[in-house]
Amino acid sequence: ATFGAGCFWGVESFFQKIQGVVNTRVGYMGGTTVNPSYEQVCTGTTGHAEVVDIHFNPKLVTYSTLLHNLWKCHDPTLFNRQGNDIGTQYRSIIFTYDDEQYQQASYAIRTEQSKRSSRITTQVLDANTYVFNEAEEYHQKYLEKKNNKYGLNTYFDKGRSSLRSIREKGEKRWSLTSAKQPIQRNPTKTVIDRKSTRLNSSHRC
Repeated sequence: ATFGAGCFWGVESFFQKIQGVVNTRVGYMGGTTVNPSYEQVCTGTTGHAEVVDIHFNPKLVTYSTLLHNLWKCHDPTLFNRQGNDIGTQYRSIIFTYDDEQYQQASYAIRTEQSKRSSRITTQVLDANTYVFNEAEEYHQKYLEKKNNKYGLNTYFDKGRSSLRSIREKGEKRWSLTSAKQPIQRNPTKTVIDRKSTRLNSSHRC
């Protein structure tokens, strides 16, 4: 399973704690640049998303359960951002490896959408069309190495608090009306029209 849900530090930490997950790797996927560096991905010009590649034991946890947990670790209604992290590399995205995963991902989005008033922006792309580029070693198990300094709950709650403040001020720049269709398979091109920017943040991801 390969998911993008914002900064991959917290997302990896979240899925590591799920019983049945055997191993995780963070990396970049969905772009056109060959073997991109973190710095290149941060420019927003490579088309890549920060993702977590999850190896799991299907006897202990199902793909459907992983999808269900995906909605718990990020806000899929946000377009090209999560919390203080802004840019196409932070988009909500699911890469599927076969038709069964595609069908389950599509169903999961429809089910989750029925519970929300705002439109889900999560993309569903064919993983076989792209290459998973493993991120630099210092990004792997980052929060574990830092003794969970940020902590997923704190990290995520701060992000939601920042977004709430922006919405209350009437910020229109990130309006969801500009979001693409929630289920998008095999797009011909990823369009990048700006460099990645971010709000004030105490960390870099």
